[in-house]
This record gives sequence, C-alpha cells and structure tokens, in this order.
Amino acid sequence: MRWREAGKNVTATGFEWDLFVQCGDTAATKTPASRYVGNVNDAPNGSADFGAPDGLWFDQFGRLWVQTDQAGTASGDGVNIGATCMVCADPVTGAIKRFLTSPMQSEVTGIAMTPDGKSMFVGMQHPGEEAANPANPTQYSNWPASQFSTNSAGQAVVGGRPRSGVVVIIKTGGSIVGN
Repeated sequence: MRWREAGKNVTATGFEWDLFVQCGDTAATKTPASRYVGNVNDAPNGSADFGAPDGLWFDQFGRLWVQTDQAGTASGDGVNIGATCMVCADPVTGAIKRFLTSPMQSEVTGIAMTPDGKSMFVGMQHPGEEAANPANPTQYSNWPASQFSTNSAGQAVVGGRPRSGVVVIIKTGGSIVGN
C-alpha cells in the first residue's frame, strides 16, 4: 500500500492510500481467487509472481526492491511461485520483474548498493533450514558450497553444512545493476 499524507505533510492527521501491488500466484486455482491470485503487473504472465514480502528497499534510482520469505520448498500455496526471491518494481509503471531466486529453503534478506549502482549486496539467510538431521546436514542444501568439484588451483572442493551468506552482484559490462 502507498500512503500519502494530506498536503504532503508528515504531521497531517489524514491521508489517502492506494494498493500498489497485491502478491499472489496468477496460476492459482484456489478460491476465492482474491485471496490467492494478486495483481502483479508482469510479463510474461506469472514470471514475477511472489508471495510473503518481508523486506522492502528503495534504491537511489527510485526502484522498489522486494525480498520474500515464503515456504522455501516451492510447495503448498507457493508451488507455482517457486522459492523465495527478490523482485524489482517500478513505482511509476507498476511493472515488476523477478531479479533473483534464493537457494533452497532460504530467505532473501538484506540489501545494499554502492553509490554508483554498479555493485549490489544481497543476503541469503538459513539455507536448508529444514535439515534438522545432523547426520545429513546437506539433505536440502549445501549452499554456498561450490557447484564445481575442484577450485581454480585444481584442489578438491569439499561441501559442507549450509550457511547464510552475502552475494555480490555486478552487471556484465560494469553498468548499473537492475537497469
């Protein structure tokens, strides 16, 4: 929701509001549809569906970044939406695009960007959170372990217990991230 204080004054006692976006699953078949479908303005239809917004951040370019914390298994009510993700919304047009999807059973949390907009830092919290069995800690995730069996020096890469981390995102060619 967007609130606008009367007279654009933070001390106003009245305000107007409008619904900017309602999260949901455009492929939902549950009823009533108004509880599940939402009004995400994306293309192609369903490509930016998201649920359970948990973090909001406006960057220095006016874009709204939304981080989610829904069921990280892409099951249940989130089966068509997928894992948790981060989307970018244009507050002027209302267009929303999925920017990234998190590792299995994790939450996208925390965001920062360099002043020039060329580097973005995004947190991934508690990957593999359902792995309660100490005998098999990587049952659901081993993120951020490497996807390769050897590192650049040719040494074997050993996986391990999943753990939270921060990723740094830069755009090929060095331009502004997300434009």
